[in-house]
Amino acid sequence: MPSQTFLNLPIEKQNSILSAAKKEFSKVEFSKSSINQIIKDAGISRGSFYMYFDDKKDLLTLVLTNFIHGIKKSLNENIVRSGGDLTETVLGLFDYFYHTYEVKENQGFVKHMMMFMQSENESSLSPYVEKQPFKQGLFRIIPYLNKDQFAFQKEEDIRAIVDIVFSVLQSVLVTAFIQNQTIEESKAKLTEYLKILQIGYQRKQEIKC
Repeated sequence: MPSQTFLNLPIEKQNSILSAAKKEFSKVEFSKSSINQIIKDAGISRGSFYMYFDDKKDLLTLVLTNFIHGIKKSLNENIVRSGGDLTETVLGLFDYFYHTYEVKENQGFVKHMMMFMQSENESSLSPYVEKQPFKQGLFRIIPYLNKDQFAFQKEEDIRAIVDIVFSVLQSVLVTAFIQNQTIEESKAKLTEYLKILQIGYQRKQEIKC
């Protein structure tokens, strides 16, 4: 997390540093991003940077916090709107991501952050961010889901279903952004995958009396 020194900065200065970081994370993948470019754009020294943050990942943690806040807000709105339907909640969150991505200045950032969150580098994030930031707060929606939609009623089973469904959403989004798919193409693929999950992939066996 940022140091108290950073938090004591005027809000305009904090925003300047965060804007410079988002600009750099938008241009290149996180692994290729440059502290030198960030401090140049922010107008601060390298020494000041390390007074504010432990390292580049520490700064990314703060930038991601704002990104994740938007995800959580959309998630909460969609689960209420859908009446607790998991599929409709996921499709609503898909729309949020795509509409965010459609804004030109967000495209690089959203694409690189989604790729980063799916990569193995997630495990080396700052301890202040959960290992899988995309999934932060997802399991908190379980009490608000309509349990009648599930064939399984145990808490651990529903938790597994939620985990799988949102992993599918993440994978579809990353593929869509990398391949520059249209929202129609990507949403059709997501809907197809969700339908398969709902039905199950194993052929039903005849019950012998």
